[in-house]
Amino acid sequence: LVCVIGTRSAIPRLPQAAPGQMFNWSQPFNDFRLILRNYNFRMHMGANLAFGVCAGVYTTLSLYLGTYFWEFSTEQMAGLVVPGAVATALAFVILNRAGRRFDKPVLLAFASFALAANLVWFIGARLLGLLPENGDPLVYALQWLNAGIGVLLIITLQVVGISLSADIVDEQELLTGRRQEGVVFAAGAFLGKATTGLGSLFAGIVIDLSGMTPGLAPNAVADNVLQSLGLFTLITIAGLALVAGVFNTRLRLKRADHARVAAQLAARSRGQ
Repeated sequence: LVCVIGTRSAIPRLPQAAPGQMFNWSQPFNDFRLILRNYNFRMHMGANLAFGVCAGVYTTLSLYLGTYFWEFSTEQMAGLVVPGAVATALAFVILNRAGRRFDKPVLLAFASFALAANLVWFIGARLLGLLPENGDPLVYALQWLNAGIGVLLIITLQVVGISLSADIVDEQELLTGRRQEGVVFAAGAFLGKATTGLGSLFAGIVIDLSGMTPGLAPNAVADNVLQSLGLFTLITIAGLALVAGVFNTRLRLKRADHARVAAQLAARSRGQ
C-alpha cells in the first residue's frame, strides 16, 4: 500500500500505449525477437543471469557454510541478520551519492568484481590458514563485515540494474519507435525466478563434489571435506560474479548516452 500510494503521482506522466493496437498470439515472440536486437539488453541479461545464479548458489550454501565450514551456533547464525539490515539502510544513502558521480555500467561492474573479491578474501583466508580457529570472536566479527559488504553489493546490483533496465527501454524506443517495458522487465523477472532454481542446482553439485553427507554434526565433518566445500563454493560463486562483471563492462549506456537518448525522444515527441 505504501508503494502504490507513494507512486500514484507518477501515473499521469507515464507513456501511454498507442491506440488501436490489437493483441495476437505471435506478438510476444515478435516482441522478444525485437528486444534481442538491442545490444545493451543482451549484455544486461547476461549479467543478470550470472549474478542470479551466483546469488542462488550463495543463498543455498550459506546455511552449510555457517553450520559446517565456520561452525557458528544457531544464535550466531541468527545474528547475521543485523549486518544485513545495517547494510540495507546504508545502501540507499551510498547509492544516492554514488549514482550522481558514476555511470550505471561502472557501478554495476564495480559491484560485480567487488562481490567476487569479498567472497575470495574471507573463504580464501580460511583455506590458506590465515584466520584463527573456528570459535574465535575475530572470525565471527569478520563474518559480520563480510556479510554487510556482500548485502551492500547485492543491493547495488539489484537497484542499479533495475534503473539501467529503464534506460534500455528509452533506448529501445529511440531505436525502434516502440517502448517495451513489459518485455524488458518480464525478462528480468523470469531470469530472477529461473536463476534461483539454477542456483540451487549448482549448490547441490557443489555439495556432492565436496563429499558432504546429510545429517552430520558440525564437528563430525572431515577437514578435507570442509576444504573441498570452501574451495568449490569460492570457485563457483566468485566465478559467476566475475562473469557478471565482464558482461557489465561491455554495457554501452552511460549517463551521457542516456541523456542523448532522452533529448532525441523529447525532440521526436515535440515534432509529433
